[in-house]
Amino acid sequence: MIPRQSLDYPSIHRADEAESNLSYSFWLGTFIIRGSVAPRVLLDVLGFGLLTVAIVATIQWLEKLFRVELSVPVVPLEGAQAVLGLLLVLRVNAGYNRWWETKVLWGGIVNRSRNLAVAGMAYGPRNTLWRSRFVRWIAAFPYVCRRSLREQRNFPELERFGGCERILKTPLARSEAIQVRQVIFLLLITLPIGLMKAFNANSSNPSSLMQGINQVGIVPLYVMLLAYPLLSLDRIGMELQNPFSTQRIDFLPLDSICTAIERGVLEFLHDMEDQPPSAPRPGDAELPLGAEVSPQNDNLLVDIS
Repeated sequence: MIPRQSLDYPSIHRADEAESNLSYSFWLGTFIIRGSVAPRVLLDVLGFGLLTVAIVATIQWLEKLFRVELSVPVVPLEGAQAVLGLLLVLRVNAGYNRWWETKVLWGGIVNRSRNLAVAGMAYGPRNTLWRSRFVRWIAAFPYVCRRSLREQRNFPELERFGGCERILKTPLARSEAIQVRQVIFLLLITLPIGLMKAFNANSSNPSSLMQGINQVGIVPLYVMLLAYPLLSLDRIGMELQNPFSTQRIDFLPLDSICTAIERGVLEFLHDMEDQPPSAPRPGDAELPLGAEVSPQNDNLLVDIS
């Protein structure tokens, strides 16, 4: 007999946490690559580094050519950084709310599947074939939901599948994502101008040639260090929008959840096969208020397909 602990939805996540082998280690969690957005934003970070090199080199060439100072103080950019931080927090929070709501909805599917199986075994016909088909249809339901939500196949009968379908079909506002990325881009391409002022290098003076060379190497490094958290937060907000897709980093383990539901409801069939004469008592399942117990008929065959 399958232990009833497999019906516990939080146990799935405890098993996943155990498999990750993080052991709550700060250093291991800091440098681990699996499950991180770092590989997905690395090319963008390097791209901003190369763009910064081009900006710094261009400004140095223009200052030497026209003998003017084009760099500006970095102080005005601090206000833009605060605004950008707020926008990123709102974006990540909106994505996390969708992810958490999906987790809660699937937790409800786990519990309701078990309750439906209990109610069917307690109040449905005692015919063995009917009970077997009833329980197996319940076990198949989460798999159908999973395939529909992952868009692996069209299921018209699930087109209005509650909260999960709403999350899948209504993504976050596209204008918000565009605005956040535009602000990130403008901040990162103007930041080198302020950082050059901070280094106070005048490439038109031959004595400051070494400082100009240092600018080309150090300023892009600073920009890349700032670009990494900004681009990572933007990527996390995007990854959390669709918790069903397996292409996302933090997609929900729907395969494990479906397997747990299947094992849980099929346990009732195992109990029935081990002890055919016995059946759940009406008190074992909780019916809605006003519901009545239907009469039992051992010869009744019902097609629920």
